[in-house]
Amino acid sequence: MNYVADTLGISRDTLNVKVCQLKGFLQVKSREAAELKATMQQNVRENFQNASSFMKLVYGLTGIVSIAFAIEVATGVTAAALALIGVFLLFVGLAELKRLVKPAWEKFTTDLKDAFTL
Repeated sequence: MNYVADTLGISRDTLNVKVCQLKGFLQVKSREAAELKATMQQNVRENFQNASSFMKLVYGLTGIVSIAFAIEVATGVTAAALALIGVFLLFVGLAELKRLVKPAWEKFTTDLKDAFTL
C-alpha cells in the first residue's frame, strides 16, 4: 500500500479512501449490471413466449387449411395424411387459443357476477 501511494504521489490515507470509493462504485455497477441482465432475460423470455404463442395460433390456421385442402382436392393416402396433419395442427392451435382465452373469460365472468351482485 505504501509503495503504490508513493508511486502515485499521494498519501496512504487518500489512497485508502480512493480504494474504498472504487470498491463501492464497482459494487453499485455490478448490482446494476445484474439487474439489467435479469430484466433483459425476462424480456427475452416474454418475447419468446409471445412468438411461440403466435406460431401455435398460426399452426391452428394451417390445420384448417390443410383439412380443407384434404377434403377438396386430395385423394387416397394423401388426403388421409393431410387430414391427420391438419387435425394435429388444429389441435395445437385450439389448445393455445384456449390457454389465451380462458383467463380473460374467467375475469369477464367474475366481473359480470360482481356487477350483478351489487
